[in-house]
Amino acid sequence: MNLDGTISWAALFEEASARLATVSADPRIDARRIVEQAGGIEPALFSSMLDELVTTRQMVAYDRMIERRLTGEPLQYVVGSWSFRLLDLYLDRAGWPRERAQARPSVGREGRQERVIGVGKLRRDLRAH
Repeated sequence: MNLDGTISWAALFEEASARLATVSADPRIDARRIVEQAGGIEPALFSSMLDELVTTRQMVAYDRMIERRLTGEPLQYVVGSWSFRLLDLYLDRAGWPRERAQARPSVGREGRQERVIGVGKLRRDLRAH
């Protein structure tokens, strides 16, 4: 069997971590989620699968997700789902927040910093407790 041109998940994980450092506060988490999704790897099996070789189909999925994340698309949308407590939420681009609904820093009354966290007038006080 000719294995020229093949790469392991460990190598892709390290590559993704380095590439995502420009767009992510925690590139290793982003890289892990992308590798898990592209490889169909259960989170509990991540460490044991790193020496496995990547198939062509998996590499295509990995490349697409990395490129989307590098454009600034949120990780939740890139991988297509996100866990919240006991729920697995499946996401697509229809759920993207509009620009006016995204977080914007501002100074509120008494000098406290506030941030808009939703559509309309919903606000959360960001001051440290």
